[in-house]
Order: sequence, then C-alpha cells, then structure tokens
Amino acid sequence: MKKIRKLISLILGIDGLKVGDIQWGQRLQLLCMGSNWFKGGVFPGGWAVGFAFLCVLYRVLDEFRPASILEVGLGQSTKMTTAYMKSGLNANATIHNIVEHDEEWADFMKNSVDLKKSKLIILPLIQKEYKGSSGIAYEGFSDKVGTDKYELILIDGPFGSGGKFSRIDILSIVPECLADDFVIMVDDTERKGEKNTCEELCRILKQNNIDYVFSEYVGEKNFTVIASKSRKFVCSMN
Repeated sequence: MKKIRKLISLILGIDGLKVGDIQWGQRLQLLCMGSNWFKGGVFPGGWAVGFAFLCVLYRVLDEFRPASILEVGLGQSTKMTTAYMKSGLNANATIHNIVEHDEEWADFMKNSVDLKKSKLIILPLIQKEYKGSSGIAYEGFSDKVGTDKYELILIDGPFGSGGKFSRIDILSIVPECLADDFVIMVDDTERKGEKNTCEELCRILKQNNIDYVFSEYVGEKNFTVIASKSRKFVCSMN
C-alpha cells in the first residue's frame, strides 16, 4: 500500500500527502480537465489552501455561480476566483473584493491572476482585540469591504494569531455583509484560533435568527464551511 501511495504521489507531483489528499488532488485535476473556464495552474499546500478547499471552491463557483465574492487573503484560490469572474459564467457577478496586506506578494501574484474584474484592496496589519483576546487584523477592514453583501466569502488571511480567536475581521461585518444565499469558507480550522472564530460566526448567526449549515472538511489542512440552508449541499461535496 505504501508503494502504491508513493507512486501516485510521484505521478501527481504531490509527494508526502495522505491518501485522502491524493484523492482530492485527482479530483481537482479532473475538474480542471473538464472545465470550460478554469484550467488549473494552482499550487496547493504549505501556506496556501489545500486540494480539498480548491475542489469545493470550484464546485461552489461552477454550480452556485455567486454574484458577489469577498476573498480575505490573496493566494492560490485567487487564481480560481479571478478566472471565474473573467469567464462571465454569471453575467451578474460584479463584486469581487480581495483583501491583502503584503504589497510585494500582491505585485508577484499579478503575474498569474487577472484582476480586470476584481478589486484588490491593500490594508496594513494591526493588533486588534476581540473579547479580551488580541490578534492580527486588517486596518480599516469593515470600512473598506463591509458595505457590500456577499454570496461567497473566503477566509485565508491574515496570518494565524496566537490568541483565542484568529482572523477576526469577518466578525466585524456579519451578518450585515451576508446575502440571503451565502457560503463562507474558512481555511486552517485545525487550529484553535480559526476554529473558535467559526464557532463565534455560528453564534452570531444564531443570535440573529439566521438559519445555517456547518461542516468541516478534513485533509492535509482542514477547512470549515458555514452556509445558508439554501446552499446546504456545500456541506456534502466530498
């Protein structure tokens, strides 16, 4: 079994992954091969989102066709979201806000993403407190992106914090920022801070009488999906 796993890993170029991650990698290859709007060129893992995240993201974009997207953290997922915006798959898709703090990284990524139909927002990092716990956040986040309503929100930034909560910016704009039909995807939820932030998101939704579904996908890296009940199938895309 180990020899077979190693052989598959070498063929896919994703050595060192678990069997489940290899299967997600195969699925992503098949999705890209059969896609009319996205042909790949992503490099999952490390600091970037994993294969599972990208597979679910592809299906959310291809099947739900969101008209408005908020992407917190510029990275491999941006290659897919900008391709979606450029494709015109949904002619009403007019909002794609991308928040990033690192200008050098943004300049580098501009070589591999097409931002013509997307808006890149550079915001400096600050220390911010939430419920007595200090963490890293984006300065002016709610002022810059909190006035729109989003059908899809991707959270993979900023860096994880050492406090109780991590990547807390989203907590400053929910539920006002949510469209009636929404999907939120939070990466790195194997970590305590991100997991606690997801639980806080659910608490806020429940407090505001917003029905939702919740699921965690487990792989090389875990990620969590929180969605309106109208988008419940996003919790069973494995």
